[in-house]
Amino acid sequence: MEPQNRLPAATSRTDVQAVATRTPTPEERASIEFHLKWGRHYRAESARAQGRGDLREAQYNKRRECEEFQAAADKSARLHGIDTSNCKGQRIAYDPDLGPGEYGQAHPKDRSTCVGPDAMDSQTKLATTQVHEATHANQIAIDQEKGMTADQILARRDVYEIEACDAENHSAERTGLDRNPDAASFTSDYHKHWHGNYRQSVKDGSADARYYTPTAAEERAKQRRLGEGRSKDQPKKNETAKLTKEQERRRNLEKLRSAAKSSPRSRSAGKQR
Repeated sequence: MEPQNRLPAATSRTDVQAVATRTPTPEERASIEFHLKWGRHYRAESARAQGRGDLREAQYNKRRECEEFQAAADKSARLHGIDTSNCKGQRIAYDPDLGPGEYGQAHPKDRSTCVGPDAMDSQTKLATTQVHEATHANQIAIDQEKGMTADQILARRDVYEIEACDAENHSAERTGLDRNPDAASFTSDYHKHWHGNYRQSVKDGSADARYYTPTAAEERAKQRRLGEGRSKDQPKKNETAKLTKEQERRRNLEKLRSAAKSSPRSRSAGKQR
């Protein structure tokens, strides 16, 4: 029986990627940053109120935190042109209870999609996480149409994650991931982990090889390897070029000698001598 997480042959599934389709203007970025700034403020105030035992103040600040971060998430998805039509309620919600390191989630049953506090560190992290989670919502929607259960969908996680990471790479120019070293570093280890898992899945037959957009670091490493290969071959190429030039010079010399021997002027000159 064919494994449940096997992709159809020769399918790139780029159609599942919820890539960012536009870059916000400076004014639009300022409006997103406005909500992120106040959301972080209210989150800090809520923590302080809890620390001193003022639960009423903590609840008020947590409610304001959710309002501001949700406004930031809604604007970010809209202004980056991220398709959230397959997310529950056609939006990516803010969940203040996601723990450290949990940037976002997409539920395999109802496609409820959310981002957590860690995704609110910057606009780049927020937009990148939204691209990732909206891609998961698209993947789940497609596989649900095929009749897959939640368990079968979870069994495809390595394929899901590599496609979502691929979507992040495709969106890097618009989300700022390719210009933000801090934000890029938070994705690099994650990409390496799932890329490694995917390569292994291809080897053991649980997934088909398909197109993959390498990260900027992977692309630089590839170019470096190619450059090293060219530098090693360069002396051989130079030697070949020298030989070719020498052969060409000899051929030209032979032509000149043949032409001189066969010309009437040369023959008459010989008779005179």
